[in-house]
This record gives sequence, C-alpha cells and structure tokens, in this order.
Amino acid sequence: MVHGQGDKSVIWEGDEQFTIGRTAFRCMKVDAWFNSTAEQFCVFKPRSTIDHYERLLAELAPAKIVELGIFRGGSTAMVAALTDPTKLVAIELSPDRIEALDDFIEVRGLAGRVEAHYSVDQGNRAQLTEIVDEAFGTDDLDLVFDDASHHPDLTRVSFDLLFPRVRPGGLFVIEDWRWPPLSVLILEQVLGLDAGIADITINRHSAAIRRSDVPLDRETFALRDYVDETFVPALDQFRAVWSPERQKELRAKLTQARG
Repeated sequence: MVHGQGDKSVIWEGDEQFTIGRTAFRCMKVDAWFNSTAEQFCVFKPRSTIDHYERLLAELAPAKIVELGIFRGGSTAMVAALTDPTKLVAIELSPDRIEALDDFIEVRGLAGRVEAHYSVDQGNRAQLTEIVDEAFGTDDLDLVFDDASHHPDLTRVSFDLLFPRVRPGGLFVIEDWRWPPLSVLILEQVLGLDAGIADITINRHSAAIRRSDVPLDRETFALRDYVDETFVPALDQFRAVWSPERQKELRAKLTQARG
C-alpha cells in the first residue's frame, strides 16, 4: 500500500517481505518476478542487500540521486521512501511505464522530486546528459545507483558521464559487479584510483566507488585515461571474451540452472 508518508525504516515480515511506512515490498529472484502493484512492489534484491542499502542511505543521507535501471519500480520506490529526496531521477531502457511507481509518486506527493524516464539507453551519453542536465543543472549528485544493463561498455559510458558530477564523499554504486562481463569495469576502477576515486568498497552484491575531492572535467572525463596503458591489452582481451552473444548464453545457462 502506498498511502501516507510513514517513517524511514525497513520493517521485515520474514526474509522476503518488508514495509517502509505503509508501502509494502517483496524480494524476488530473477525467475520469480511479478509486476509491481499499488499493494506490493517487486524488488530484485535479497534481504542482505536491502539491509545494507538501508544503512548506506541513512549514513550518506543523499538528497540528489540518479538510479539507472527501474525494471519493476521496487528499488526506486524503496530509495525514495528511505531518503525523501530533493530530486531522484530514474531511467529505464524499456518503454513500458510502471503504473505502480507512478501511483506511488503521486500519492506520496513526490511529483517534481521523483522522475521516471523510459526508453533511455544508459549507453546513450547525449540522451542521459540531457535528462541529468534538465533535472540537476550544474549541481553535484550525492548518489548514483547503477543496476541497468550490466554491460561493461554501457556502464562505463554512464560512469564517465555521472561520476565527475558526484560530490566529494558521494557514491557511485554498481550492482551485481560479480557478473563476469561487468567485473572488468571494477578492475579498471581499481587500476585507475587516480581518477577522482577515494576508495572502493565491495561486497557480494555491489561495489561502491567513493568520489574524492580531486577535480574532474565533466565534459572530457574518461576512466580509461587513468589506467596505465600496459594493462589495456589484457583488459580488452577480457572484454572481447564476454561479447554480447556470450553474455546471453551465460544468462540462459544461469536461468536454466535455477530451474
């Protein structure tokens, strides 16, 4: 249910269902998803990740947030409920609007503060730039969540665009970093620690890249420019192994293995 503001804490009912205020959520696996409704949002995250993000959001207290990847809308609604943001912009590749999320935004009085954009490719720098510039102008971001394509090249486009806009001490969080094709980007970030990166915190489900106070040019920043050229051939070879076709094959095998 999405009526009323409630408080900003997660209340669990078992290991799969939780509420924030009077908004209900259910954690689901990829092969057991459902369409979010006004009564319950679908979230593709285990309890351990929800608990981790609740602590992270409480500590960081972000007001200006970008989320890449909406899918069923559960994560966007959860972040909005836990932070009450000044501005939260979420983007999604699919053209299909999530009605439950639209209803959540309207009922909670978040119109103008929480925006959902569809048919947006995270690898389209011009499209993403237009949306972010319109929403935030030249203001710094506090937090970016990336749970979109899981493709290293597309994720790098988003990182190169958005990381320079993150304030010192803010975070760029990449989910599912252990997905083999995406892990190469995390390796690039480790090798490119001079790229305005203060530190990288990794757990099973996500990698949080913290912004340092080193100035970065928003127009020209590219992570690869900070990686020693001696590592580039090996990184390119790893990327070549994980072609889009190979990634589709791996996803199919994982889905089949889950039964």
